[in-house]
Amino acid sequence: MDFLKKKGLVFTIDAFVALMLAVVTVYSLFLIYSVPESSGGAYMQAYYLAKDTLSALDEADCSGKTCLEQIGEAGLGASGGSVGGTPLDVAKAIIPEQYGFRFDVYDAQSGSWISAYDTATDPTSNHAKGMKKFEANAKSPVSGYSVMPSGMGGVNCGEGEVCAMPASTYNPGEIYVGLVRVSVYI
Repeated sequence: MDFLKKKGLVFTIDAFVALMLAVVTVYSLFLIYSVPESSGGAYMQAYYLAKDTLSALDEADCSGKTCLEQIGEAGLGASGGSVGGTPLDVAKAIIPEQYGFRFDVYDAQSGSWISAYDTATDPTSNHAKGMKKFEANAKSPVSGYSVMPSGMGGVNCGEGEVCAMPASTYNPGEIYVGLVRVSVYI
């Protein structure tokens, strides 16, 4: 029992626990202040930009239709083209250049998203050219006629004249139904 008589530094269990708590506290404070700020605010800003753009497209007039309907027609092939003109002007006026944006249309018949426009594939756009950090989107339903209905053009019978029932020439037209998604990314 000679080793008990030697003088030395003895740690008790409570001192050891206190040391561990101090180390964990310092390490936690270091982690909290060294981690960069969360991008939650920037994500919400991108979401609000997408939502505001979608709302503006729904209100803006594009040749007798809303711009949202024009995007729906372009994406679903009803107009046979891609998005251009007024819808892009509206979106470019709202969304800053450091953000990129994309218009997609959901085709209910095929069950897939169809890209109607993307700044990443447009060489003339000054907006961001691809998603690097995150993407936020807003959606809105869209519907319209791909073939306009035509009225009934029956035989015009005079008074007192008995005529056969005319054959119906009424064409109900063809409609498209989809969902427009505006994605804003940085």
